Amino acid sequence: MHLGHKLLLTQACLVTNDVLHIGVTGDALLQKKAYAEFLEPFDTRKRRVIEFTKVLYPQLKVNVFELSDPIGIAGSNPLVEACILTREVEKGGNMINEVR
Repeated sequence: MHLGHKLLLTQACLVTNDVLHIGVTGDALLQKKAYAEFLEPFDTRKRRVIEFTKVLYPQLKVNVFELSDPIGIAGSNPLVEACILTREVEKGGNMINEVR
């Protein structure tokens, strides 16, 4: 997990009141990513996200799930109120807005 991910997660923790849903891209979606062979497996990345958020904000409820498509649970869970995204996944954010 690089600094940009940590900043994004920190920002998300600061603005979350109830449950923070965090989508970690699954291995299948990363196959076409540049340098995919150097990325850690999904389970390792998920564990690191959980560990980081617990150190940062231990009382926050966190739901870490595998992203198998660009929309994740944001397209189907009516309780999701906002998405915090990077520019790298802006296209997925636009897809979420179209579905909602």
